[in-house]
Amino acid sequence: MKSVNEIEQLVSENNQLAKHAIHVHKFGGSSLASVECIERVVNIIKNHCKLNDFVVVSANGKTTDALVNIYQQALDASAELDASIHGLQLAQQLLINTLLKSHSKQLITLLEQDIELLKAWVVNTPTDDKNIEKNEANILALGELWSARLLSAILSERVCPSYFVDARDFLVVNNDQDCVVDDSLSQQQFSVLLQNEKLAVVTGFIAKNAAGDNCTLGRNGSDYSATIVASLVGALHVTLWTDVDGIYSADPRIVPLARKLNRLPNGVARELGRLGNPVLHAKTLQPLENHSAHLHIASSFDPNTSGTEVGRFGQIAKSELSVTYLNDLIIAKSVSLTGSYGEQAIKQFSAICSDINAGFIVITQNRQKALSQWLASHDTEVSFTPVSIIAIVGHEVAKHGDVKAQFKRALKNYQTMHIVSSTNEHSLIAVLPHSCTGETVNNVHHDMTKDARHIGVVIAGVGNIGERFLEMLPAQMERIPALENVHLVGLVSSKKAIISRDGIDATQAYELFQKESYAVQKRRFIIMVI
Repeated sequence: MKSVNEIEQLVSENNQLAKHAIHVHKFGGSSLASVECIERVVNIIKNHCKLNDFVVVSANGKTTDALVNIYQQALDASAELDASIHGLQLAQQLLINTLLKSHSKQLITLLEQDIELLKAWVVNTPTDDKNIEKNEANILALGELWSARLLSAILSERVCPSYFVDARDFLVVNNDQDCVVDDSLSQQQFSVLLQNEKLAVVTGFIAKNAAGDNCTLGRNGSDYSATIVASLVGALHVTLWTDVDGIYSADPRIVPLARKLNRLPNGVARELGRLGNPVLHAKTLQPLENHSAHLHIASSFDPNTSGTEVGRFGQIAKSELSVTYLNDLIIAKSVSLTGSYGEQAIKQFSAICSDINAGFIVITQNRQKALSQWLASHDTEVSFTPVSIIAIVGHEVAKHGDVKAQFKRALKNYQTMHIVSSTNEHSLIAVLPHSCTGETVNNVHHDMTKDARHIGVVIAGVGNIGERFLEMLPAQMERIPALENVHLVGLVSSKKAIISRDGIDATQAYELFQKESYAVQKRRFIIMVI
């Protein structure tokens, strides 16, 4: 048994470790959209960052949309191309001149050089009529480059020594479809770029592929960039600062009655990202699978409001349900999509859902051509049909027959082609032969979550009566449907207590209280319960 002094030393060491743990903060485009937004971000960094932390940024506001528009106008040889480039340049100049003093001339000069490069990239030359397509990634990367450069300069002027890092100088992925990171090479190259006693601002969204060409990680890929950085530097915390204060039971912009999910299990969060949740990039959690980093989603517009925590939680978090959807999908049906060939196709083409017995997979539209070519090599016929999906997502939700029955009832007024469960069993997915509308999402969300109220029970008194009550409680909770959402969260005696917001297994509660309860004052206990 350790002495009191040894225990105090361990506590002190743990506190120091927590105090100096690396934290990655990612700021999305909406958080950096205007002068006012950037000022808020600077204040958040002042209050939440240390010099050994990392800041990952998206492009300011709608900059990426503007660059995509410029790219398309160049392909179409639009007469509005020059005006679009000039408008983008003016918007960046306004941010620089308003937010900076001593560094403004330097950044204006660099911006002008970038604009000249942009103009060269969007002009087809007589010797290379595919100049524009070749430079697509270069064009789209400018937004993150400008954003990181600007924020780093602001921090250096006002807050602390700072430098910006272009992710293309260290981050290597296999290609811009799968975006699998070369961890060893990326970590080696990143370590060379790091500077001591300065706050690093890193570009999100952009990288290089295995061939050494610039590429992107897909729209909203800066979240993925943040967790990649966290895995490379061994960060213990990642905060995604965005324009919403967490993850909801549905997109709150479409479903006004959507409820914020305060805690979300890792597997459920990954499935939500895969199936189109607007807050989570599909690959965001992938780099953290082998790391103990804790993910937090918070609002840069209201930083004092608690957001959503993603991690390993107990029964209450596992009981939550979410509704999500995706439009613009394709269902492919072929005899070659059964059995082992079907399993290959599911993996190779990142199927949204599938049934290898029925011989179909649902994929995004941009994978249709590649799948068609793959099936042609098998010399089999295939049919492609536009579809959408709507899904119920929750911890091992596919194992619960009552939830599946409820889902079918919620869809009774809508035509469905198939209802399948995901391989990880965290979702039930309905394939629709038409676009999924906001009305459909609202109605299904209402039917699936109308009874989702979680009631936390604290048992005061664990003597003879309390112990007997605990013996009876598990059977009662199992037998009575009305107690489905009742969770034991605390036990308290006159001197000791144990509280868990994740819920306490009622079958082991008394033994847990005997082993792990702690002395607590009444005032502290009230605060903990609240």
